[in-house]
Amino acid sequence: MKKLLSKVTLGLTLITIFSNATVYEDAEDGTIDRWSIYDNTPTGATISNVTDSEHGRVIHFEGNGIEDNGFVNGQYPWLPKAWNNTTEKILKWSIKSSEFFLVFVNVQTDDGFRFLLYAPIDYDTAWLHGLGTSTKDGAWHTFSRNLKQDLKDINPNLTLLSVNGIFIRGASFSMDDIILENDNSSQECNREVDSTILNLASALHPEDFLFHQPTIKKLPLVQGDTFFFKLDAFSNGAAPASRLYRANCKDHSQIDDLFLEGDSNRINYVGSIGEVAYFTNYHDAGEHGIPFSISEGETLQRISFIDNFITERDLDIKDLQIINSKLELSTVKRSNQNEYKTYIFSQNGTLLGSQ
Repeated sequence: MKKLLSKVTLGLTLITIFSNATVYEDAEDGTIDRWSIYDNTPTGATISNVTDSEHGRVIHFEGNGIEDNGFVNGQYPWLPKAWNNTTEKILKWSIKSSEFFLVFVNVQTDDGFRFLLYAPIDYDTAWLHGLGTSTKDGAWHTFSRNLKQDLKDINPNLTLLSVNGIFIRGASFSMDDIILENDNSSQECNREVDSTILNLASALHPEDFLFHQPTIKKLPLVQGDTFFFKLDAFSNGAAPASRLYRANCKDHSQIDDLFLEGDSNRINYVGSIGEVAYFTNYHDAGEHGIPFSISEGETLQRISFIDNFITERDLDIKDLQIINSKLELSTVKRSNQNEYKTYIFSQNGTLLGSQ
């Protein structure tokens, strides 16, 4: 069921403004008037207002892929259709896609305009924020991004002045409920791994900082007031190691040591379903990946149904993916490394099939 916010009918050009939010699209008026195709080469890309079984009315896009066609709501800051929103910096949107997509948010800074880029990948880069590979599974996913923080991640010296539009590239996808709102929290959620957090990590494990400064890698995973990161490539005995942490992002007052991997870069974040975050690593002597779960306020726990499944069948995990809200577990037989098989599980651990 769509939220009450989405039930307000928008006029052909009118944007509905609430006390703490501005709705730039909820599709309820049945039009596509707020959209245009900014890259129509090759021709044939389309935008339509359709009915979705979960979200009601939504905007659907058909194109030739991320390299060919692009769609926009808003514009560059000097053009008439730009949002020029100077007060609201939290951007929310819902998207449903089975293919790779790119979302560009145009913002004006004190040093000209910039694009904040988002993609369905499991990591952040110096210029891109990952949304998780599981977000292109054909199901609806809703995102809430603090654009001020995301800009700081890319360049801490820039100041965000206004938000001007959302540009999307992809082949076939739907979007709904594009909203800018104020940050009503008393303090922003700071996902920086700063000196305070590193000091807490060093106090927990001073041995990790003896020989090499660890490499910091943030994970595209936030639960409540906590975010997740790992430290890689520090010395742990004879080999470099990696350690997974969870930190309080409101005031950086707390840090949880979740897991140590004896070989650097071997802890991999797979994705999330509900409150369960899936990781794989190669900690056990069998050198097979092991999934873990994290619920807010809990420590890292092994997911027993997968762990038991591979142990009982003498298997190694070769790959673990989240596809269409299901787990696809690719395995190899320990006694015969050429014997591959993929098992598909529901979220509660029911084996749905194999191939």
